[in-house]
Amino acid sequence: MINKKLQQELLTLMKADQKMRFGAIKGKTKWDVNMDKNNTIKLKKIVKKYGWPDIPMVGKKGAEAAWILAQHADHDLNWQKKCLKLLQASYDKGNIESKYLALLTDRVLTGSGKWQLYGTQFHVNKDKLSEKLI
Repeated sequence: MINKKLQQELLTLMKADQKMRFGAIKGKTKWDVNMDKNNTIKLKKIVKKYGWPDIPMVGKKGAEAAWILAQHADHDLNWQKKCLKLLQASYDKGNIESKYLALLTDRVLTGSGKWQLYGTQFHVNKDKLSEKLI
């Protein structure tokens, strides 16, 4: 049974994350350097209390929100690695979509200075050209 309260909490965090990011990209808002850290703290509390928020627990959108919060926790690579293990275990049970596992795998690898496995991580250089990270 889906935990609607937890699902809503995750969706609220994700919406704020995405609003800030897209607003900053478009020059409409400032980048909030503390948002990722605060969201990481909240996700850690959720995982400690409930385990990894997967589709059976919080639905597809809630599971996506949890993944986004983990994906944006670049400031805490050890936490991202733990999330990756939890995602892998959830994927092995068929409880998350494979794309989230692939994206976080590449994020952790590039954050560790290693080559990507799936080629999902890019950035824009000073010439506004998209470059694949190592």
